[in-house]
Amino acid sequence: MTTETINNVLYYVWRAGDELPKCRPIGMKENNGIGPAGWQKYCERVIWPKLPNDRAQHQRMIDEAYTHACEKHPKLCDIFTDRGVATVKDNLENCKGILELTIKYDKAEACRVLHEECLEVEEAYLEGRPTDCLYELAQCGAVVKRMMEYVQEQIDKEGEKV
Repeated sequence: MTTETINNVLYYVWRAGDELPKCRPIGMKENNGIGPAGWQKYCERVIWPKLPNDRAQHQRMIDEAYTHACEKHPKLCDIFTDRGVATVKDNLENCKGILELTIKYDKAEACRVLHEECLEVEEAYLEGRPTDCLYELAQCGAVVKRMMEYVQEQIDKEGEKV
């Protein structure tokens, strides 16, 4: 499970008024003997049924896709990006300009927003700002989740013919 997933789970546990489990997820200081599989099972059994259905389903889809991707392609890459910072900055500036115009005319486009966030990831990485890079990657994840919600709404309204 990702840190973002764990944070979402903890938020929904808090919102539901439930007590937190007597353990902490991996990445926190104390683990009390429960591993990632135990935390995953706790979430599946206790937390996810309390999440709004589409969000829980989307999170499961992301987690399953992540697991599958790690198994299928254990080595993600040799380098993070091969573009220069100047190229990325130019692309980012152009993308932001187009995005501002689309927003001005009330026509925000999800794929363009995701593209802009991906360019911000590259920019932060190339400029040697790893913390900002992680933040921008989280922003990409947020956009992807919102895109999933949009598609889910379309499926709910129109079925599979979207």
